[in-house]
Amino acid sequence: MPEISFILRIEELRREISAIDAEIVSLAGKRAAIAKEIGRLKAEAGLDVVDPKREGEVKAAFREGAAE
Repeated sequence: MPEISFILRIEELRREISAIDAEIVSLAGKRAAIAKEIGRLKAEAGLDVVDPKREGEVKAAFREGAAE
């Protein structure tokens, strides 16, 4: 049977992960709202809503950030 301090530490770390997960969800929602507004503005201006170059840059930044 694991020591109580071991179990408590795991529980503490899981709470930290849960807090981070909540922040990620919140930030993803904010990001989606901003992206939607950008798409609306671009559509109003008659521009292509999808920008493959920008999409590639964002994906590369995510990959680089995840690798750290």
